[in-house]
Amino acid sequence: MDNLIADAGMNHREVSTKIGNSANWMNDAFNNNEDIRISSLMKILSIMPGISDKTFNELFDNKMLKITAMMNSLSEESSEYMKKFILSEKQLFMDVIGDWAVMIGKKKINEEEKNTAEQVRKIISI
Repeated sequence: MDNLIADAGMNHREVSTKIGNSANWMNDAFNNNEDIRISSLMKILSIMPGISDKTFNELFDNKMLKITAMMNSLSEESSEYMKKFILSEKQLFMDVIGDWAVMIGKKKINEEEKNTAEQVRKIISI
């Protein structure tokens, strides 16, 4: 999303105000790794010049799509199978651990999430 905004020659403040939100809305959402509602995503996309020329893969990178697919799969897995699942997606979980480390550094993850990240890190380091 950030690349799309930069390619449009805009900044977070411009996006926020053009879609009718407070000037710091996009910056807060981006810096806090917040999920953006689909309605907000559609508003953002609607103000991007040339958006109709973009493909799905230009809007959402492969890593984002893999992580989302993995999150959907996780919700279907039994707790007994979780370790095997994590090991079967080791590279993806290594990427996620890196993202979590950034969020831990920004103090955006609670204790339960930190503990989960540590458990996952231990599993993939086997």
